[in-house]
Amino acid sequence: MCEYPEVCVCLKISLKEIIDAIENGAKDIETVQSITKAGTVCKMCVSQEYDVYGERDIHISELLK
Repeated sequence: MCEYPEVCVCLKISLKEIIDAIENGAKDIETVQSITKAGTVCKMCVSQEYDVYGERDIHISELLK
């Protein structure tokens, strides 16, 4: 079994779950959030704007590019 890194630490949402949402039609952050709930707690995984101390390696906004 392959482990995927967590993007949303608060809700334990993996990179795979977010990529699956994007591959299934999520085209913006709001849609990714509604499908996965990622980025709905502290928001640091949403973008570098919210991650002011650089604590997250992956941001949803970067995955949507």
